Parts: sequence; C-alpha cells; structure tokens
Amino acid sequence: MDVAGAFQMPVLQPFTFATPPEEMWSFGRKPSPERRRQTLVHGYLDDPRLMPLADDPGRYVTLFSEFVAIVTPDFSMTVGMPVQDRIRSAWTGRAIGAYFQSRGLHVVPNVRWATLDDLDVVVGGLPCQGIIALSSQGLLRDKQLHFTFEKGIPVVLDRLKPRQVVFYGTMRPAVHEMLSPMAEILQFPTDIRRVFDERVA
Repeated sequence: MDVAGAFQMPVLQPFTFATPPEEMWSFGRKPSPERRRQTLVHGYLDDPRLMPLADDPGRYVTLFSEFVAIVTPDFSMTVGMPVQDRIRSAWTGRAIGAYFQSRGLHVVPNVRWATLDDLDVVVGGLPCQGIIALSSQGLLRDKQLHFTFEKGIPVVLDRLKPRQVVFYGTMRPAVHEMLSPMAEILQFPTDIRRVFDERVA
C-alpha cells in the first residue's frame, strides 16, 4: 500500500463518474440487485457499525463490486478526541478505501475534519482533479462544527481541485456557493431523509 506525507496516509488513485449514480445507500442496507449498478455505497454510520469493515474488509469485496462505487468509511473525528485518535480515524477509513481500490472497486474518498488542523491529514494521499465526498451529517445543529466545516472547504478545494463532489445530507447555500463554481455536485439525502420521503410519497 502506497502512503504519502508526514502522516503516512494511504494513497488513492483518481476517479470520477462518467455517469453519476442515482442513489446512495449505507453499506448495511441492500437494495435490489438491479438497483445496485446505479447506487453508491457509503459508510456514514456510527463507529460500531463500521468496525466489521475495518476487521475484515475482504468479506465485502464481492458485495461492493455489485455497486457503482464506495465512499470510504466515515470514522468519528470530534473536537474532543486526542489528535492521534483523529489521525487514526482518518487513516483507517483511507486504508480501507485503498484496499478496496486494490481489489478493483471504484472508491470515493470521504473527507472529514473536526478542526482546521486536521486538513493536512485528511487531504494527504488524495489525488488532484478527482472526486471527493463531503457530508453535513451531524453538523447542522452545532454552529461551531458547521463553521469549521465551511472554513475548511476552500482549503480542500484549493488543495485537491476536485472535478466532482459527492455531498451527503443537507447543503446550506454558503456551501453550495463555494462548491458549485469548482466542481460538479452530486448531492444525496441521508438514509433517514430518504426513507422518510419514501414513506410520505
């Protein structure tokens, strides 16, 4: 596994969608086989539900190969965590993505930061002019967290210059204004919102 930078972050190769996926589902959910080729798998879940991926990613290769791509797992990164734990969370998610990419799967790197100091870690090893995933999940009710999220986006865009951005969750206008001139935005509702919308439809 190739690594880069002071934090030895696993390297991912560039990738973009020729045809954007129609849906985005967490890896714990299993849409019908005919829908999987239009579905992006994500790991925006709590850590206990992500641990099987870290413990034995090989068992998921066959299943995930039926989907259009996978977003790297979003292990917790919080302001109160020690720095080394935040680095470990970012490294683990990236290493899982590098493993899946080595097995021939398309991988979208999730980029998450708790503080602006995390940015050097989370962009390390990522290619320029590819695709990244961002999420507002867990941020909208905390003004400081969302402020840090918004402050970090220009740094990520400047460093990576992505052609496409997968956005999971609600996007505030200020975020859209930053992203839209730089990249194609592929926005998807959270699993909870999608299920709710399907029930009331």
